[in-house]
Amino acid sequence: MADKHLQYRSDLNKHLIKTASGHLANECVPPVACTRCAAGTTKRIITIVFAGLTICPCSNWPTRSFIVIDGDPNGTFTVTQTGGDPCIWTGAGPSFEIEIYTGTGCGGAYRNNVIFDTFIYLDFYSATSWVLEMAAGIRFGSPAPEPGRPVLFFKGFDNSTHDDCTNPPLFNNDFVVNCCLDPNFLGAYLPCGSYGGTATLST
Repeated sequence: MADKHLQYRSDLNKHLIKTASGHLANECVPPVACTRCAAGTTKRIITIVFAGLTICPCSNWPTRSFIVIDGDPNGTFTVTQTGGDPCIWTGAGPSFEIEIYTGTGCGGAYRNNVIFDTFIYLDFYSATSWVLEMAAGIRFGSPAPEPGRPVLFFKGFDNSTHDDCTNPPLFNNDFVVNCCLDPNFLGAYLPCGSYGGTATLST
């Protein structure tokens, strides 16, 4: 039957694939090759399992602090190739609610509660370097809990020679418990909301 034959679009910016009759097909859009991946190993969608992350009891910004009262950084999420760079995959992360306090150490006056979403960012940015982040803030693709005050829950690097993109690297969270009270733990005033744990990727 004609309805069974897929019409693959040559324009990959249009993500819908339809059958000959115009119905949506239950198929994935082919990936765009990342030139850093070995030939034939680029995947459009990657699944990420975050496990073992621990919420900080209190996290410091340079002049304020917060406590996570709802939300879990652990779980299974998916990231998809972006339209602009086939070596970057992005997707929605979990939501969190925090209580914000004046001063550091969560011992100051209570200010307000904020609910925000996080963003997951995976970048194969050089011949041997991957980075994975779960974060909220302008540079991470979702609004910060407060203007100019991003929060990271996971940041990991892999600098080994790893170009088989059907089997992406395992990441360890570079945030350890000391990050909770040190808003400059990894530089650039990027406070953490959780520490420890791993991220396992699969395609």
